[in-house]
Amino acid sequence: MKYNFKDISFLIHIRVDIPERLRNLELVMEYYHKHCDNVEFVIVNDDVVVEPKLKELHTKYPNSKFMFMHNDSIYRRTLAFNKAYRQTGRSIIIAGDTDVIINPKYIIEGANIINNGEADHVYPYNGVFCWVWDNLIGEFTKKLDIAEFEKYTPTPDQRYPLYEDSNILIAHTQSRGGCIMYSSDLYEAINGYNPGFIGWGYEDDEINYRILELGGKTTRVDSYDAIAWHLNHPNTVRDEHPFYQNNNRISNYVHSLKGDQLKSYIKTWNI
Repeated sequence: MKYNFKDISFLIHIRVDIPERLRNLELVMEYYHKHCDNVEFVIVNDDVVVEPKLKELHTKYPNSKFMFMHNDSIYRRTLAFNKAYRQTGRSIIIAGDTDVIINPKYIIEGANIINNGEADHVYPYNGVFCWVWDNLIGEFTKKLDIAEFEKYTPTPDQRYPLYEDSNILIAHTQSRGGCIMYSSDLYEAINGYNPGFIGWGYEDDEINYRILELGGKTTRVDSYDAIAWHLNHPNTVRDEHPFYQNNNRISNYVHSLKGDQLKSYIKTWNI
């Protein structure tokens, strides 16, 4: 059985700073196309140069959309999501990382929550964010079967303290990133992501605050094995991210705004 993603669009940003980014993006796209129908990706190549591999992927998946956004080496994740959003007419969007895979049955569960009016902002996983090491990625690549990951679904006692073995690392237990679902109506109402953020850091917490303060409804898919599986890549140390502290200041400022102040603030940018 294939899952029908007719209402859903994946918005993905990519900066090819390391080779693993392309490997992981291709695996993510191959996985969802194998197990789902009517899949749409909107890929924003937020980089200094156009990556030729993305042209190959566009040929392979012609229903997906690929955009290039020249960034002069300053990576703008939130702006990339907003630009990608304008390229889809679907009613549910997923702001996704290049490297994250979630069992599509939980994405469908999240879509049903939105379509039924129970919430308009859904994390299609229970908060557990597992980093998948390369040896397990190798096994997954052979069949593109998420069961290879789910064999290592952590038990509650393994989650505290955070657990690591030769296949996975539990990186977070209450994650707000990696794969986030929005109704398009909500995305418009909150004016999308805040383009003041540069790189990464704090943008997922900031948008969650704006949603709640402006009356949006948010929830999680709370199944025991609804995990966000993150494909391994060399990591960037956040303390070395030159804009990280500035992002923190923006987030703190937004958290100080209430009601009409916040409504006025979100009108200061366009999506």
